[in-house]
Amino acid sequence: MRRVHEKVAERAANAWFDANVPCLRTKLNLWGRVGWPDQCYWLPGAPLLVEYKPEGGEPRQLQQHIHKQLRESGYEVITCTYAKEAIDAIKARLASKVQYAARQPRAMGTRALHVSRCKVPARKS
Repeated sequence: MRRVHEKVAERAANAWFDANVPCLRTKLNLWGRVGWPDQCYWLPGAPLLVEYKPEGGEPRQLQQHIHKQLRESGYEVITCTYAKEAIDAIKARLASKVQYAARQPRAMGTRALHVSRCKVPARKS
């Protein structure tokens, strides 16, 4: 069986989202901010944060740390291998009667996500 590459799943889920959901999405590969989920789907009430991994892949230690901090702050973070997993999660959230906006996430400062081993590349002049 052929191994699924995470970018294929991410692109397929994004194409479905763009064609079917009247909401925004954001790629979270922020410059100098490693460890964040790959995509943020801005769904009504609260965003859904998705990390895409290839078959058999697991979030790295730094990713696990950041995902834990996000969850503790009230955000939903999921890890998907296939586009269908992400699409099903988005559909479930859209169909849900649960009001995620009622959650009161605690404020997250930069200290909450500080990791001493995180290397930020030098800015090019």
